[in-house]
Amino acid sequence: MQKVLILDPECCFTHGHYFPTTKSLLDAFEDKTRFVAVHRKASLLIKFGDDVTVWNWPDVRTLSRRIFRQVEHTAHYRSVVRSRNAKAMLGFARRARLGAEDAVIFHTVWPHQAGSLAMFAQKLGRDGPAMHFRIIGESPAEGFIREYEAGLSLLAKTARKLPNLHLYTETSEMGAELETSHGFPPVTQWLTPMNIRDGALVAKGGPQDCFVVGMLGGKRKEQGIDLIPDIVRSLAERQEQAGIGRIRILLQKPAGLDDDSSGSNAGTRFMESLRQLELPDFLEVDFLDSELSSAAFADAIAQSHLLVLPYDIHSYRSRGSGMIIEAAMCGTPVVVTKGFAMADWQEIAGSPTASSVAEYADAILAVARDYGRYRDGAFTAGQAMRRAMTERIEQIRAGSH
Repeated sequence: MQKVLILDPECCFTHGHYFPTTKSLLDAFEDKTRFVAVHRKASLLIKFGDDVTVWNWPDVRTLSRRIFRQVEHTAHYRSVVRSRNAKAMLGFARRARLGAEDAVIFHTVWPHQAGSLAMFAQKLGRDGPAMHFRIIGESPAEGFIREYEAGLSLLAKTARKLPNLHLYTETSEMGAELETSHGFPPVTQWLTPMNIRDGALVAKGGPQDCFVVGMLGGKRKEQGIDLIPDIVRSLAERQEQAGIGRIRILLQKPAGLDDDSSGSNAGTRFMESLRQLELPDFLEVDFLDSELSSAAFADAIAQSHLLVLPYDIHSYRSRGSGMIIEAAMCGTPVVVTKGFAMADWQEIAGSPTASSVAEYADAILAVARDYGRYRDGAFTAGQAMRRAMTERIEQIRAGSH
């Protein structure tokens, strides 16, 4: 393999994790000529090396989620945009002069992008470069379910015909779902590198003066924003009885809030409900900015003894979470929703699960009481995940899949 084109039209830098994936992927190909195409805003925020050619998407709408806003755009408009997206991607491949010995990686494929990817793959054909598409799940609005399914089915049909098209999912659960629902050929789980830390994985130290709980990442409805204030309240009620000393919560604020905490109605209500809590002296909440640099986000995880992910099970039964990967990369235990996807990695880690506010609070206290056990499990899962990522990148580099 000589050249790698990484297509990332949604690349931006907001919550400190996930979005710098492009840079991490590029860093995995140190001895290759490297190309990257990113959304034009990303080039201002993410710094690449001198050996990386950065191209900009021609239109902020290209492959963005905006094309599926029902109020603004018709089905005909979306079909035109899909064709335009495929044409733009083909243009990048031609500018890179990719041949059969090269590769294209597209690692943020939402279901509404599947149609564009299928068209793109068909244009490159079986004599073109190897193509690696990673499918990310989501819960589509009711009016778009058929459209999403049609795009996924088209991509599955294309993959069955093209031996150089390789499909990956975030989770093994999603892979099984796509094979059953859309006839995808057997797909492979691809744990995409995110903010991979340099050097070997080192076990976290135990809590000293206080136990630090990280509630990081996006704060959206499907990620449990409505549950967090009640979890904090329940934790305060149980903490003293459990015999746990000081607990400090690192809580990343919802997106859209400025320093005066003005912003979206949901975000404002969330912040207000937290400030109204009467917390004991041994439980404190430190608010972090909604937008963190990669370094600041990594530091917050490094400080955390535990990450709490009260995600909605209907949205995350098969869809994965970057936060699980972030935690594993630095050996941090997590508390997740019962039935959450990525069960293979949670089983290695022995992650506690919960399905109610009280259960989340109890799980946090259980980890604090027996931290060595859960820390060791997270360390083992982190080692396994790093090995899996390394093997996948080596397979792509070697052209063996």
